[in-house]
Order: sequence, then structure tokens, then C-alpha cells
Amino acid sequence: AASDAAAAKPEIELIKMLRNRTGAPLLRVRKALREAGGDMEKAAEALRTLNSSQAMKKADRVTAQGLVAVQARSGSRAGVAVVLRCETDFVARNERFLELLKSAHSAAAKLFEKSQDPVIETLDAEHIMSRLDTDASTDSSGLRSSIADAAGILGENLALDRAATVRLPQGADGIIESYVHGRVNASSSVADVEDGIELGRIGVILAVSTSSKPGTLDYAVARSLCLHIAAAAPETREALLEQEFVAPVPPALTDYFAAKQIAAPTTVRELLSAVESAAQSRACPGLSELSLCGFVRLDLTEARAE
Repeated sequence: AASDAAAAKPEIELIKMLRNRTGAPLLRVRKALREAGGDMEKAAEALRTLNSSQAMKKADRVTAQGLVAVQARSGSRAGVAVVLRCETDFVARNERFLELLKSAHSAAAKLFEKSQDPVIETLDAEHIMSRLDTDASTDSSGLRSSIADAAGILGENLALDRAATVRLPQGADGIIESYVHGRVNASSSVADVEDGIELGRIGVILAVSTSSKPGTLDYAVARSLCLHIAAAAPETREALLEQEFVAPVPPALTDYFAAKQIAAPTTVRELLSAVESAAQSRACPGLSELSLCGFVRLDLTEARAE
């Protein structure tokens, strides 16, 4: 019995190493290793081929779940959001799915960094991969392989949906603000807070220019606008301006309106006009004249088959 255990130990160690490397299920790893005669590289390649085959079989399944990843670091001049879809909410919380989403977000951010215009840029999955293909510093095959591997291991169709960025115009003072609704508090190390990436079901990134260096109240107004966009889902800048404002008005502004006996603004356009008047009067410290540059709102409302 002791000699049997000694003979089995090398195989157990190989299985552990290959499973850590590929993330594949235990029985699948053991089968691949045995069929490869204990050759790690051959077994890993066999698992990749199997994952790719299984991913193709699932490609017509509807991906109604998933997550939006949003990153807009404090003081930055651009924010990036990416949508990755799956079939079930359970998989959307899986560590491998979160790792894949982080990789997709990183790839999209690198693409967007190479351009400073326009203020808003949105890419679907096809155009993301096409841009990666033509960029010598990136590798679309790596992202494709990662998606296929994760789909094979997790047993669901996974689909990179969209990516978007919002930038401040060059030379302008301003704020990039974001908001994520239905936020996921991932305990996984792949969703580190230090990365500044927030995960949820709705993601908003907003760019507003300011007449001077942004103050505390400017950030509060931008945050309120993000909350409104998440709730009201405007499709265009003009539609946003005409919408009834449904988010909380920052308390400092509410106090200003009351002190001046000014009616509370009912639309986004009226809010921005009231902010301009308050800033010009210098009655609200930390408030500038704000101009809406652009926004994106990404969500999971449309179930898709990719």
C-alpha cells in the first residue's frame, strides 16, 4: 500500500499543477494527463482544444446575465467601461469570470489610451477584436483564448459585449465621474479595490467641464448626474437635458435654493442653469460653472445570443 501511494504521488502533484494552471475540473485534468502520458504541455493543449470546442457548442445560448466593469480613477481625464455577458448570475460571481472581465477591461483601456478624441467612443466586441488585431502592442488571440477557456471550464456561453470610454476635452478643467448600480462586492483578489474597478449591472461614466479647478460641490453635482443617468437611461445628451431630474440634489445646493427662495430645478437643464447662477454668485464654495461634455450608460437589459 505504501509503494502504491509513493507511485501515485507524482501524478497527484501533476494534477494539482495542471489544475492550478488551467482551472479545469479535477476529473478532466486527470483524464488529460493520463491520455498525454503525463506530459504537462500536451495535456494543457488538449484541455485548451476541448475548452474551445465546448465554447463553440454553447455560442448560440442566450447570455442574459453578466457584469459591467467601470473604472474612473479620481483625478483622471477618462473612464472606461466594459460589459461581459454570461448565462447565469452564479457564473457572473465566479472568480474566473471576474478575472476574464478584468483582462477584457485592461485590453479595452489600452486601446482607448491610444486616442484622445472623440469625447465618447464605443466599440462592440467585433470592433474591439479588430482593433486588437491591428495593434502591434496587443494580442487579440490571447483574449479570445481566455474567453474560450473560461467558457469551457464554467460550462456557459460567455460573450464580450461592448466597451466604452468618456474623455474630458483636451485642455479643459473638469471631472470624470462614475456610478455603478447593483454593485457586486467581490471578495476575490481579482477585483482589488486598488484597481479602482467597480462591478455591477449598470455602469455610468460622465464627463463635465468646469470653469475653474473642480471643487467639492462640483463632484457632488457630477455624482448626482450619474445617479440620474443610471435611473432615467437617457439615450442622448439633448434627451438628458430635457428629462425630469430624479436624483437627489446635493444638500448645499438645496440650502442655497431655500435661502434665495429659488424653486428647485425640475429638469437637468434647469439644474445646470441653477448651478451656473449659484457659481456666478459665489454663494456656494467649491462650485463652478459646469458644462456637460458627454456620458455613457452600459447595462445588461438586453439578453443576447452571441
